Amino acid sequence: AAVEDYKRIFEGRHGDDLRKHGTSLACSACRIAVNRFKSKVARKIKAKASEEQRRQIFETQLSDVCTESGFAGQFAVVEKNSKEIYVDFADAMANREGKVSVKRMSP
Repeated sequence: AAVEDYKRIFEGRHGDDLRKHGTSLACSACRIAVNRFKSKVARKIKAKASEEQRRQIFETQLSDVCTESGFAGQFAVVEKNSKEIYVDFADAMANREGKVSVKRMSP
């Protein structure tokens, strides 16, 4: 039902804002969000914790996932392995992303 609700949101609009620049960038943005979730929430929930402890950790840590300060100050779109992806602009300029071609960057 959640997927159908999501699709209904974008009916009548000019598409999904996440995918408006292409599916490879949408996947890249999603990967960034998932990695933030894993580092801020999932890794803090221990297997031996009780259900109540897990819920408490989840609820207290979830707000940290989307804080603006946790993301790169400036993103760049680079081409890597023939796909466009989002990377931290500083990482791209310092060659920490390997050999890439910078296509554009955020202000």
